[in-house]
Amino acid sequence: MNNDFVVLSFKIIPNSKEFGFAGFDSWSRRIRLKVKNPALKEKANNEIIEKLSKIFGAEVKIIKGLKSGRKEILIRKDKELVLEKLKELTSQKKP
Repeated sequence: MNNDFVVLSFKIIPNSKEFGFAGFDSWSRRIRLKVKNPALKEKANNEIIEKLSKIFGAEVKIIKGLKSGRKEILIRKDKELVLEKLKELTSQKKP
């Protein structure tokens, strides 16, 4: 079993006030991800790659859904570390 990368499914919410995780969409079985940029001229995709790379400290690549609100994103980092960080980020509550 190869654990040095993980592929996550996201449902993108463009034109949001801030970048961040917005829970899990149980119907589509995807992580909801808010992005500030619009879904025009790769702006949202570039923001996603830049922000997720910083958050996870790893190479990030959109492998499916470049022109869709549903994306499959590969993160080149140990699966357990990615899932641990994701759990931490999605459980944070705003004051």
